[in-house]
Amino acid sequence: PWGLLQPWLAARAGATLVLPPTVAMGAELARTVRAAGVTGLAALPPSWVQLVDALTSAGAALPELRYVTTSGGVI
Repeated sequence: PWGLLQPWLAARAGATLVLPPTVAMGAELARTVRAAGVTGLAALPPSWVQLVDALTSAGAALPELRYVTTSGGVI
């Protein structure tokens, strides 16, 4: 249910739901988050690992991002 709960809660709260056109991981996910001004992000541990690796290697950050959630394993 986690996969359905996140978009449902976002819609319920009046948030804008940003969905990448394809499965976005790492640098592509960072570009999507940055371009859309995402402030909250839900992802699974493998996505977080790839996102942090991409940001670290690029010396980049996501200053608009205020909160994150995860499920499905240990980060």
